[in-house]
Amino acid sequence: MLFTGIDWSDRVLDFHLRTGDGKVLAQGEVQTTVEGLAELFTALESHGLPDEIGIAIETSHGAWVQALLDRGYKVYPVNPKTVERVKRPGSSTWWKTSLCSWRPAAGL
Repeated sequence: MLFTGIDWSDRVLDFHLRTGDGKVLAQGEVQTTVEGLAELFTALESHGLPDEIGIAIETSHGAWVQALLDRGYKVYPVNPKTVERVKRPGSSTWWKTSLCSWRPAAGL
């Protein structure tokens, strides 16, 4: 199983794909357009089939979530407050550098 965290916003989505043991396979940013969705599919599917990839995303609805589900990904909506707690300094999963929330989300 592979794990992806997606940091949701209206204009761009940051993503981070890793293995179960934490090895980073892909990361990047895509526009919230049909072309951006195709880029995300290409980036993720170069490492595994959709049904082998779990996606944590900070929203539970919308066209992007439906497109991910229709493609066969396992989608796990995550409360943005949970991600904020994970990346807070002092938490057991926070990194020493300032990272975007999509990295800890991939590890949830």
